[in-house]
Amino acid sequence: MIKVSPSLLSSDLLDLRSALKNLYEAGADYAHVDCMDGHFVNNMAFGPSFVSALKKENLLPLDVHLMIDNPLKFIDLYLNAASIVTIHVETIDEKDFFDIEKRVHSKKKLLGISFRPNTSVATLEKYLPYVDVVLIMSVMPGFSGQKFMDVAYAHLDFLNDYRQKKHLNYLLEVDGGVDENIYPTLINKKADIIVSGKYLFDDINMMKSKIQKMKNIGN
Repeated sequence: MIKVSPSLLSSDLLDLRSALKNLYEAGADYAHVDCMDGHFVNNMAFGPSFVSALKKENLLPLDVHLMIDNPLKFIDLYLNAASIVTIHVETIDEKDFFDIEKRVHSKKKLLGISFRPNTSVATLEKYLPYVDVVLIMSVMPGFSGQKFMDVAYAHLDFLNDYRQKKHLNYLLEVDGGVDENIYPTLINKKADIIVSGKYLFDDINMMKSKIQKMKNIGN
């Protein structure tokens, strides 16, 4: 079944406790948390102390997306709170990756890897046997409310084909600009986790039915 990970960046940031409660009651599987440092992307959001505070609500697993430089330096600060922790291929070298992989898996957490839409998907290949999730960005990372970029479809096709050919088990997650016109195609192309922000948070009263429609397509 498809899993849904609504992005908290599109919620009412002055009332995140209610946002988490709404997501839980609407049937979301994760809460997607975009952590930004102002260096890797031109925005700042959700530092480690804040993510730990979200975890204390204990309603949904946290899908933590680290859009930060030098994730090796900070990874331990996020691990206790995160269920999935995703790093960007542009921010690591091979040594960093395997140090992070060891730390994440030693905590029994899921490790994700992501990449900008304009980064060659081939840069991920050497890491794919070691990750649990591949997060396909369908917008440039940093800001919510952007338009979906069609290149994500090609990335999804490639990564699904690669997964099958190499007999790998990573989950495919898509993040950015996803709405009712986009997610059916993503699900048909074998995405496993859908991140959506503005589409789900625009009308809290409709969130439950929107999430259920996503999951029904995935059945």
